[in-house]
Amino acid sequence: MDDLGCSSSIAPWYGWVVVSVACILYVCSSTGWTVGVNMFVDHWIVDLELTRSEVSSTWLFSSVFSATAVPFYGILVDRIGNRRALVPVVVIFVTSLYIASKVTNVLQLGVILALIRFSGPEGFMLTSQNVVNKWFVVHRGRACSALSFFGSLSTIAPVMLGWLINNYGWRNTYQIISAGSCVVLAIVLYFIRDDPRNHGLEPDGKMHVYEQLPDDENKRDMVKKETNMDMKQVLRTKLFWSVTCSSSFFSVYWSALNYHVNDFFMNQARLDSNRIAELIYIPLTASIMLFGLLIGGFVVDRISETAKTVLLGFSYIGLAFSMFISTQVTSSGLAVGFAICYGFFVGVRDSVQLVLFANAFGTKCFGTVQGVLASANIFATGFGPLLFSVVKDRAGNYQSITMVLAAIVLVSGVVIICPNSNKSVPKALRVDNVTPFSSKIFLQKQLSFKE
Repeated sequence: MDDLGCSSSIAPWYGWVVVSVACILYVCSSTGWTVGVNMFVDHWIVDLELTRSEVSSTWLFSSVFSATAVPFYGILVDRIGNRRALVPVVVIFVTSLYIASKVTNVLQLGVILALIRFSGPEGFMLTSQNVVNKWFVVHRGRACSALSFFGSLSTIAPVMLGWLINNYGWRNTYQIISAGSCVVLAIVLYFIRDDPRNHGLEPDGKMHVYEQLPDDENKRDMVKKETNMDMKQVLRTKLFWSVTCSSSFFSVYWSALNYHVNDFFMNQARLDSNRIAELIYIPLTASIMLFGLLIGGFVVDRISETAKTVLLGFSYIGLAFSMFISTQVTSSGLAVGFAICYGFFVGVRDSVQLVLFANAFGTKCFGTVQGVLASANIFATGFGPLLFSVVKDRAGNYQSITMVLAAIVLVSGVVIICPNSNKSVPKALRVDNVTPFSSKIFLQKQLSFKE
């Protein structure tokens, strides 16, 4: 029996069922994303008689609250498991969506947005990433890429929300989403499983073995051991801090660009900024990002851990280059080049980073690791638009702050690539470490080959 009393007898391929329900969980969180919340903003301003600044302040408050709370949720996930931790988050999410249909003032709106933002985009995403990494090691790259791929498809949420709001009103829309989420998330809770070891399985539905054993007899007696570090060891690695630095400073740019996209390009382009945003930047970036996710997922399971680290570092260097290109967009051709470069490296980054962290640090404290990283990114995305607005008012352009952020991301990417980025990690805990087993009886039992 597992931690919630479910039968321990499940099929070896059940990990892919877990990936499927994790993808559903990802999509359900889209109502609390910026693109989902934006569909309600104008209706709040009119019906609740709020100013745009008041609505923006409630979103900033929700971001700060989520950034503060999500590390504690990550610790909870590590202590009691994904499935148990998910139950209260689902209850908070569904209840908050219903109460959102009843708000009458800015204070109520701020509290509800904070709960939706924490439980949906942060709680659901952290749980999805953590549980998928527990179920896969050998095929972790393709599993995480599938999760990111379907997560990216949830950007169609504004279309669905817009249709519901136009036909039923924004209050009824929240009630409809709450009822629908209640049914879907109940199914997710039924099928999701926290750890394959609770069911007599190992990640990938078997032992962590090389699927094709090397011809060298000295290497046949090897089984890949999964790294498991505690948070103190993680915090001593340059890998963690360089990736956190790269990710958070890039998130400042990412959120500001999406928030000020029309004004950003209008400030320097010779053509209509709306045309760049709606016809080039948004659709082309999304399409190329999906392509980058597929490429990254295909490659990441087939390369060494050192190569994964290098690939992640180069993806951040590529993003820094994309940020520089965005300051030079003066034609539709340059806009296309920026969208292709930007979308591709975002996709590769997303497919590699999650796998590399799980491989390098293990899943013992993965919830805490992801919680700290998510907290840094949430703070960054919350303050990015404000920072760019202040710089624009003082300097008259966005180029200066973009170049500063690009330089930081570039340096951080180089640091990721630098050798010995895991120098402070004990050798026995490094992901590249493969431990030989002297007992051939054990190997015969687990690998089923004869001497």
